[in-house]
Amino acid sequence: MKRLLLFFLPFIVVACSADNEALKQPTNISFKMDINRSPTKGGSLVFDDGYLILSRFTFDGERIQGGDNYFDRRFESGLVVPFDAELGIYDLDFDVPQGNYSRIEVEFEIEYKSEDEDEISLEVRGNYTNSDGLSYPIVLQLEELKIFGVNARNGEGGTEVILVSDRQSIGTIELNPVHWFAGVSIEDLDEAELVNYQGVQTILINEDENSDILDEVEDKVDELLDLVIL
Repeated sequence: MKRLLLFFLPFIVVACSADNEALKQPTNISFKMDINRSPTKGGSLVFDDGYLILSRFTFDGERIQGGDNYFDRRFESGLVVPFDAELGIYDLDFDVPQGNYSRIEVEFEIEYKSEDEDEISLEVRGNYTNSDGLSYPIVLQLEELKIFGVNARNGEGGTEVILVSDRQSIGTIELNPVHWFAGVSIEDLDEAELVNYQGVQTILINEDENSDILDEVEDKVDELLDLVIL
């Protein structure tokens, strides 16, 4: 029996060594950002464009086998990230160890202040059709620090994400303006002040314009995010 164990022992060691080396192999994962574009308020309100200025991006992954993986990328000058599920962002393209991840959490911050003037840290644009049937652009602007956190899910909705060395993975982070405006009524939007913004009569929502609506939505901006990694 001892001879049999001694015979198989080298093969076990080699197999374990090969497994360890495989777990060290890197794979590529790229992140994109988008927004929930579903119509809301009975179809009268829809968001379809915008961007945020990223100041920090953190990846925290726990693997079933092998060590966990964590990194923290800072963007001192601010990274402009458009909301576009089709657009890859070079600076959000990373190499991480392959493997089966039981949990992946992404955290990111938005805040960028220039020395000369306040900068918009997040802008979401869309269209609102009021009760009289008149349509106006609607623009939400934030100028303050916000910290977002979201746990990843796979294409089937589970939390285990498999990253393989010979296949690029795409993570799409979706912010949810439909949820942000859940507490804003049709009456609030109908009565919102119109301002001339970029030459067009617009429902502009920021610290100076329609601030009552801003107060309603800004606390929800970091809620109900979604991250799907395929």
